[in-house]
Amino acid sequence: MERRTVLITGIAGRWGRRLARQLVKFPIIRVIGLDIRAPERSIEGVEYIQADLRNPLLVELLRKEKVEAILHMVFASGLSKESRKLSSEESFQTNVMGTMELLAAANAAGVKQVVLKSTTMIYGAFVDNPVYLTEDSPLRAREGMPNLRQRYEIARFVASFRRNHNLKIAVLRFPGIIGASGASSLMQYLAQPAPPMLLGFDPLFQVVHEADVIGSILHAMTTEANGVFHIAADGIMPLSQLIRRVGRQPVPIFHPLAYGLRRIPGLKNNPLLDQIVPFELDFLRYPWVVDTTKMRAELGYEPKHTAEEAVETFRNTLRLKRYTDVLPGRSKTDGIRAFLKGRREKEEQL
Repeated sequence: MERRTVLITGIAGRWGRRLARQLVKFPIIRVIGLDIRAPERSIEGVEYIQADLRNPLLVELLRKEKVEAILHMVFASGLSKESRKLSSEESFQTNVMGTMELLAAANAAGVKQVVLKSTTMIYGAFVDNPVYLTEDSPLRAREGMPNLRQRYEIARFVASFRRNHNLKIAVLRFPGIIGASGASSLMQYLAQPAPPMLLGFDPLFQVVHEADVIGSILHAMTTEANGVFHIAADGIMPLSQLIRRVGRQPVPIFHPLAYGLRRIPGLKNNPLLDQIVPFELDFLRYPWVVDTTKMRAELGYEPKHTAEEAVETFRNTLRLKRYTDVLPGRSKTDGIRAFLKGRREKEEQL
């Protein structure tokens, strides 16, 4: 049987690496990884290509290597490879233009399917949002959120591209991602000793275990899914309950004060404020819960972890971190530290 070739863009990133680790377990799949950065650690069985998505030879590469599916994990939202903050134009070129050129190249080369990772934040948080947002709900990301605006531009292009071409494109939109790695904006927010809330507001929150992010992407690829799907765990809880379940105590802040700080010119893009609340304040104020009917009925995917299980996984990660932080005389050769790090890495691969 001829091996099926899968290309993973963003192979040097966290999601690209995790997808590659899973795919190389299957002998019938050949994995090619593409990224503008060189990976920190190679994965046995993965062929690496260091290149930009906008390389004009991409069509020839896809055609010559007979790529059948692309898992598109590239989304620049922070630092460049030189560890400097990306400008809006740089991130736009990578995220929006890169995705456009990738889809055009995939269609020209005869690729069967592309899977894209997105977020349910693309709908925006508004007081008039319905109880459950469907995949057909309007996308209302605000102008002040460039990353979400770029997601919006990508979504518009994908919808138009799908209408005019036969390429199958699966877009998976995830709510707050939570798990053992601690590497999402929601986990960054929850990991603080006292996560801030807006006084008088306690919106319902959805989460998804990071293992189900990987599982659903692979499921969408193997089933050659086509369309937009919400992927979220069973169980919705108020933000205050979510904070307490990970062992933290919320701190209420008068919301005019919180919004006022974000409007002060010198603090508008302050890294400290962005670290305390790494997303728009409206997401701590208004609802943005999505419907997952299509996930089961059309995509045929059932999350392996409930919201409670995902939260407990992260709580355990925070507990382990607290233990390692108070160990005296820590060093890189500390056996306990190495053991706990190994355990977290194993959980990340699940």
